Amino acid sequence: MSRKSIIIFIMSFAFVLTACSLRRPLTIEQLSNELVGVWEFDRNLLYPVHYVFDADGTGVHGNQNIASIFYWEICEERFLRITIVGPSTAFWDIDITRNRLTITSRYESIRGRERTEVSSLTRSYIRVSEQPEWVDRVDRDRR
Repeated sequence: MSRKSIIIFIMSFAFVLTACSLRRPLTIEQLSNELVGVWEFDRNLLYPVHYVFDADGTGVHGNQNIASIFYWEICEERFLRITIVGPSTAFWDIDITRNRLTITSRYESIRGRERTEVSSLTRSYIRVSEQPEWVDRVDRDRR
């Protein structure tokens, strides 16, 4: 490899790194819009686990055997708050890159108690185009 080729390669690499680091973070509204949809847990499970985030701030989490109804929002601090109908609220750091949703736990509040630290549990989900059949059977009137 000639010296000129090496310099061109290094400059190209530096340009790519700069371009990647200049990616502007999404606004809260853009992040919320990106989140709306159906996400499947990124593991090969017998009964795949899904998150369904609706545009009205509600959603369903679970699989064909068990499901939870929740409310969600992206907070000013740019984290995802999920309040399950019933006893708890979970707070997640959120990243959406292409068709992958990655959430990392921050803390959890159970039945109004103070924040409980949750070790940084990370989960990845892949965007899917079709809503699973079981979601239509969830009684969302229980909200």
